[in-house]
Amino acid sequence: MDGIEALSTTRDAAALWSVGDVSAAELVRCACDLLVAGFDGPNLRMLAAVPFRNADEEVPEVAEAALADISLTYYVRGSQAGQEAAVAALAARLLAGTMSPVSLAAWAHSTIGPWPACSRRATR
Repeated sequence: MDGIEALSTTRDAAALWSVGDVSAAELVRCACDLLVAGFDGPNLRMLAAVPFRNADEEVPEVAEAALADISLTYYVRGSQAGQEAAVAALAARLLAGTMSPVSLAAWAHSTIGPWPACSRRATR
């Protein structure tokens, strides 16, 4: 995996982790891929060193600083910004042909909920 691909994969994984769609262990894998691709930073190394079995407990403690090491945005779990970034990541998959429109819509509805316009229409 080259550096650009590793960075892109990590950016998407961080967004999807913020909405609970990617495991903490996946962020550890991404950190390892980034180190192999030539990225570095003390916090990135700490993230890559997290054992998979401890990822759920340890990743939240180092994720923000590790992403800062590589100039990626950290999204607070459950934040609107994280939701928007996760939708953008999956929309890119849609455009690449690796995800169907129905799958994206179903994911968005189950993860984020109905769009406000849909909620208003349903309550009228």
